[in-house]
Amino acid sequence: MNDIGKKIKELRIGRKMTQTEVVGHFITRNMLSQIENGTALPSMRTLNYLARIFGVPISALLDDDSKLDYALPDIHAAIAERQFNSALAMIECLPDFMRQEIVALKLTVYYALAQQNDQADTAQAVYYAKLALDIIDEDNTYYRPHIKAELTTMLENA
Repeated sequence: MNDIGKKIKELRIGRKMTQTEVVGHFITRNMLSQIENGTALPSMRTLNYLARIFGVPISALLDDDSKLDYALPDIHAAIAERQFNSALAMIECLPDFMRQEIVALKLTVYYALAQQNDQADTAQAVYYAKLALDIIDEDNTYYRPHIKAELTTMLENA
């Protein structure tokens, strides 16, 4: 049994829930059974759903290797699709040893949200610009001075 399936099964049994109660209308009971028995891996969407059902963060279902396998492609896709809240939730699942990547990804999302709100909602734009500036680390491998300059200018003009 894979670790993800084992953790899901332990959570379900610990909460005295049947497979049918867990799946609702989201996935089939057969799919949950396959996941729990290690013959199928859940999608990130399914992991999000299961984490909500069990009231745990997604990271509680994943080990560090799985976090990388699942999260990075999905984070990049969410950012590209401008699904910033999803991206932020997935970024929180990344392991601590990826500190520089976590900061870079959060900065990307905050910067995009600041730009997105710049004309429509100045208060939101300022909020995200400040979040972005607060995490900028000039020693970070992914540091980009032009982003810091744009965010600073945005705040000065607000």
